[in-house]
Amino acid sequence: MALKSLPDGLKLKATVFIAGASVMVVEILASRVIAPYYGSSTYVWSALIAVVLASMSMGYYFGGRLADKEPSYRRLSWILLASSVSVFVIPLLQDFILSLTRVIFNFTSGSIIASLVLLSPTGFFLGIVSPYAIRLSAKGTESIGSTAGSLYALSTAGSISGTLAAGFILIPYVKMSTIFFCVSLTLLACSALLEYKTNRSSQKATLLVVFLCIPFFNLPYLYGRELVYMEYTPYGRIIVDQNNVTRYLWFDDRADGSIRRGTGLTGYEYANYFELPFLMNQNITDILVAGEGTGVGPRQVHMNHPNTRITVSEIDPKVNEVAKKYFLFEEGDGIEVSVGDVRPLVRYGSKKYDYVILDAFRDTQQTPYYLLSREFFTELRGSMKPGGIVLMNIISPLKGPRSMMFQSIMRTMDGVFNHTQVYPLSEDRTKIQNIIIVASNQPLVDKETLMSRAADTQVMNKTKIGSMIGRMLDEQMAVDGGVVLTDDYNPINHMYDSMRGY
Repeated sequence: MALKSLPDGLKLKATVFIAGASVMVVEILASRVIAPYYGSSTYVWSALIAVVLASMSMGYYFGGRLADKEPSYRRLSWILLASSVSVFVIPLLQDFILSLTRVIFNFTSGSIIASLVLLSPTGFFLGIVSPYAIRLSAKGTESIGSTAGSLYALSTAGSISGTLAAGFILIPYVKMSTIFFCVSLTLLACSALLEYKTNRSSQKATLLVVFLCIPFFNLPYLYGRELVYMEYTPYGRIIVDQNNVTRYLWFDDRADGSIRRGTGLTGYEYANYFELPFLMNQNITDILVAGEGTGVGPRQVHMNHPNTRITVSEIDPKVNEVAKKYFLFEEGDGIEVSVGDVRPLVRYGSKKYDYVILDAFRDTQQTPYYLLSREFFTELRGSMKPGGIVLMNIISPLKGPRSMMFQSIMRTMDGVFNHTQVYPLSEDRTKIQNIIIVASNQPLVDKETLMSRAADTQVMNKTKIGSMIGRMLDEQMAVDGGVVLTDDYNPINHMYDSMRGY
């Protein structure tokens, strides 16, 4: 069927469906765009959803009034052209807008303002489409209800399709910028379809620009080091970059790990602490590591203890690929990777572990809330052999008004495990820092005994290990603040934001 002969009703139905799909694709993409600067916490999602709903509500209102005055296919075509342009500029402006808001505003207001600037034009223009299409489709007042119902149903069906397509098809396999440009291109095609006979030069020019951008545009890299690799996944943005000494892995805006070029050993001190439980339990065989990152932590553990069997749980399969390609990680010979979330692995798996390393992060520097609950620690305790040890890496001040997150984690773990030790990596206990927490239901070895067992390993000498042991707090941590974190009540996002001063 020629485009000229397509019924107007079919054109409107296609337009409404595509507009509904486009809104959801853009919203889900925006969550990935904003994550490197603001994370993907409930605060950020609340800002995104509120901005999209508010801008679409304004579009509904304005579109209804506009449709009552001079409804025409030509005017709806212009509205779709405007929506196409608004989507097109998002990848061009995103890093500038997000960097600027991050500098000027605090975390909460910055995420809202960035969402407003990036998303509200698209939400507004696409909000106009449905009421305008209803006015053009209605044959009379007696059919207005059924017309509105059918078109809103089509719009919702489009939104469902866009949501599923973005999450399951587009983001896992297509560059973010390409998806934005393809959405822009689709809206532009709708604009041209509604006014096919006019053959407007504005549509031709926009179409040409969009086509040129799809293959050649790359998101800018603003960090100043040599970029090795960058990709968006369903879980966030992965960056590998390097200087002359160190190669880094970044997940969103969080440094997820590093290796020293030439040696392949960790560039971050906290990973060396994974060795300490072997001085406490000299019969460790089965190990679970939550969070692969660069893979350097489990790799070093296996270098020191080649007879161990290590299971690495990593939720993002792309992280596993990056660890192998850029950070010397290898599976086999005692190391296996389980792609998926660690909590179902602990809850439903039958394997028992001597040693569990919790080094999983999301959003900036925050451990997922469901890995910090009393229920999860209870499940973890049940997956461990007698005498099993948990080592957890968190980022928080140890004391002071910003230590609520650390205090809450300690209070929660103390309710599940009988014995804990704390190793802060900084002398300043009010500073945000890596803190290593070791927990077990069996008594833990004291500092003097650990010192006597320290010996050279494949990657560290005895002196280095002794300096780590020396960081153990001699006094029992007095947990006088915080709350018990549960699956039902877990305000860890708020604690983290308060800690960072957002």
